[in-house]
Amino acid sequence: MEEGSKAGKVARNYFSDIIDEVSTKFELCRGEVSQWQNSGTFVSYFWCQLKRKQYENSNISISIFAEKADIRRFERRKNQRVKGSS
Repeated sequence: MEEGSKAGKVARNYFSDIIDEVSTKFELCRGEVSQWQNSGTFVSYFWCQLKRKQYENSNISISIFAEKADIRRFERRKNQRVKGSS
């Protein structure tokens, strides 16, 4: 459990850094990044809502999320593209 806890904190911090970069580059106001745990259960994604300043009090927003994924799935896709391109 402790290993998963550390990984969750590291992943959330990394995602939060990405959100900071995006919000700065595009001049967006950022919301809170979702937590890596919910009632003691690890979540499978991180989420954050961003808004332009003029829409702070509006329902209009941009959402960025990152899902936990099986890296092997991406490796298979990469290998299939390489084989198909020759």
